Amino acid sequence: KLVPVVADSMKRGYPELAETTERVSQTIAIEEDRFIANLDRGIHYFDRHTQQHASITAEQAFRLHATYGFPIELTEALAAEKDIPVDRDGFDTHMKEHANISGSGAFVSELFKGGPLATLKETISGSEFLGYDHHETQAVITGIIAKDQLVDSLESSQGTEPVTLVLDKTPFYAESGGQMGDTGSLYIGSDSFEFDVQDTQRENNIILHMGKLKQGVIHTNDTVLARVQKSRRIAIQRAHSATHLLHHALRTFLGTHAQQAGSRVDEDYLRFDFSHPQAVTAQELEQIETEINTLILQSNSVQWEMLPLEKARETGAMALFGEKYPDIVRVVSIGDFSRELCGGTHLTSTAEIGLFRIVNEESVAAGTRRITARTGLSAMDLVREQQKRQDTLCSLLKTAPPELPQRVETLVQELRDLKKQLKSKTASSAEMSVGQLLNDATEVSGTQIIVREVSDWDTSTMRNQIDKLRKTGSPVAILFASKSDSQVQMVAGLSRELVEQGIHAGNWIRTTAQIVGGSGGGKPDMAQAGGTLPEKLNDALRSALTEMTALLESSS
Repeated sequence: KLVPVVADSMKRGYPELAETTERVSQTIAIEEDRFIANLDRGIHYFDRHTQQHASITAEQAFRLHATYGFPIELTEALAAEKDIPVDRDGFDTHMKEHANISGSGAFVSELFKGGPLATLKETISGSEFLGYDHHETQAVITGIIAKDQLVDSLESSQGTEPVTLVLDKTPFYAESGGQMGDTGSLYIGSDSFEFDVQDTQRENNIILHMGKLKQGVIHTNDTVLARVQKSRRIAIQRAHSATHLLHHALRTFLGTHAQQAGSRVDEDYLRFDFSHPQAVTAQELEQIETEINTLILQSNSVQWEMLPLEKARETGAMALFGEKYPDIVRVVSIGDFSRELCGGTHLTSTAEIGLFRIVNEESVAAGTRRITARTGLSAMDLVREQQKRQDTLCSLLKTAPPELPQRVETLVQELRDLKKQLKSKTASSAEMSVGQLLNDATEVSGTQIIVREVSDWDTSTMRNQIDKLRKTGSPVAILFASKSDSQVQMVAGLSRELVEQGIHAGNWIRTTAQIVGGSGGGKPDMAQAGGTLPEKLNDALRSALTEMTALLESSS
């Protein structure tokens, strides 16, 4: 009922949103379904964990929160039902550490807030960016920041800590709009001074060149030659221009709702987030990739111009919803099919991209998908890597490339059949061993004790055999264990008579599991445990037999 009202309001204030109401409604429904499904998976994870462990550690509580969306209060409530403790203090510590890491992104703002940069802002007007047309230029140093202090000069012998330089003009692009900042060098003369620019950031209209003074001395007001690492810049431009082509192709094959929701552009690498309610199919990805490579081969020109914001919108230039733009904006046009507001650097022709290859497509949030891709030489490296893997597989499987899929499919089916045969054989072997297990049992106070290592039995087989032994040889106490290279799995069971005497299977197996570096627990009549020290299993089984013998003798 609220949709028409909201739509009318958005038409007046935010016309772009009016076109997305149906998609937003669908996204909310999808998000709700995913949350419920994720919560259900979390409950299954919780149940599995508590079957094998007698407590919820800080790490497990944090995993339930971070992976499955469990509030700590929910974890504590579920654990209380099973009388299992939760490390709440440790969980709170993990949350604080996570918050500190997550909040560390605003590096520039926090580093210079109220410090040297604030002082510098009072004396300079900013930095002029010349990088659209130039890879190098003469510039004047207007600020030097070292050890969080604004200094007049700096020598290379003063240490290797990162230094920040500010220039009156620069060809270095500062990280913005998803495009990574430039790297390169600053020089004076041939060998008197060299500064290695390792990153470029921006604080309002001041461009910050972050790096290390490799040699020489620098002073405020020195004139330097600022030179961008050209090969890296061009590789970034290949990926950036390809990003615009990808945006066009997504809207062409998926619909106009497929709008940019974030991006990262680096050396021949791009990551592009966009609005879309479901996974992009393999066929759609092939169409998108083919469209982009076709546009590359057409050598479409890439051009840009500065326009008033309203005029740019009138030309049909795409803008990111929610982004703040200045009154005068830069409009980047590719051929006659792409026109976007963009402050990044680009190629002059799509042909310079070379090759475009999609690496992956995935979900990052409800209603938001992500495509990662490579361009240029990196895309060529990807093709070579895939070819090498195919050649290796063909060599191992002794087959030709055209028959490779069929050969793999055949092997997978053979593996399934062998697993079924092994499971059937294991179950049959277990059935035949019930009588032998009872014959070999240790009798204490009229109770049969069976403590055995069983090869190739999973926990399900162990439980089934315990049930059969309890029906056949009651009263009986059973503990089975199976080990692999790095793990131990154990299941313990008691017949009803022993439970009535106050003996608890969970307590028995918990003590045994500690010897193999694990923990466990469960109900009085059936419990499960795991461990990580299989080499200690024999010691654990001897201990289990001794403990149960003592319990039976003391209760008789």
